[in-house]
Amino acid sequence: MLMKNKITADIITQAKKLHSEISTSNTTPNFTVVNDKVIIKPDVMPDINGCGVIRCGVLFGEVKKNRIEPSHNFFTANKPDYFKNVVDLDVNSPEVNSYLLGEEISVNDSLKGYTAVCVNGITLGFGKCSNGQ
Repeated sequence: MLMKNKITADIITQAKKLHSEISTSNTTPNFTVVNDKVIIKPDVMPDINGCGVIRCGVLFGEVKKNRIEPSHNFFTANKPDYFKNVVDLDVNSPEVNSYLLGEEISVNDSLKGYTAVCVNGITLGFGKCSNGQ
């Protein structure tokens, strides 16, 4: 049990570090780990006993190969100003369709790391920027 608690604590430490790298927020979310999933729990929670709740909170990411891979849900649950890196596309731009098809799109060379991809100010998902792609 002690080993599991240490692993969980390490994962939460990684989640806090990743969150600080991608978010502009000054507050640290309330993270919890369930199996290989890192979830942000609400700060205030009503009694949900007997309600059949499948998941409470927002999926922040999944643990894969000793790192946390952010979740699409985390990005779409937040506004663009929540993120340090943002690409905001016009709804009529061809890049939107390319992004939705899983193709690489060109971005500003200064963007590095996980980046929110938005369309007219609405977060659509995310990508990882490197070398202008």
